[in-house]
Amino acid sequence: MLALASGVLALGGLVTPARAQFRQPPPVVRVEAAPSVSAQMPAWREDVARHVYAAYAPHIYRGQLPAWMHAVAVTETDVDADGRVLDVRLTREPAAAKDVGPWVVGMIRQLGQLPAPRGLRGDVAQGGAQVPQQDTVYTWVDIWLVDKSGRFQLDSLTEGQQRP
Repeated sequence: MLALASGVLALGGLVTPARAQFRQPPPVVRVEAAPSVSAQMPAWREDVARHVYAAYAPHIYRGQLPAWMHAVAVTETDVDADGRVLDVRLTREPAAAKDVGPWVVGMIRQLGQLPAPRGLRGDVAQGGAQVPQQDTVYTWVDIWLVDKSGRFQLDSLTEGQQRP
């Protein structure tokens, strides 16, 4: 019985450090969200991912990801014509690391502003001027590939994954 309790305590000690970094989102570095002139959704998605990488630079996993990921999450983020974050949804929650989902959503919400989708906007010409359609909502979808260290890559900018 004592051996079992010791084993559980030892296992608990191994799990806690890997999960502690997901209790709250890391601090965000405030970087200006320069408007995106990309006219295609995949290119805008990359512009948004670059902005996320700049804001969370210390938390980006550099190089190829390990063969086995700690967590994979899919998010959908609605933004207005100016790039303001309106809503964040977790459309695929990590299977085992349930604490990573809220951590990712919190990171996106902390940003508050993403690159405005200027190239995607259905701007309407009025009197020779381009007037953005302000009521349009744009959705940024990305896959978050998260290592147990708390570092991550986004699918739109991933450097690939090592073979097992």
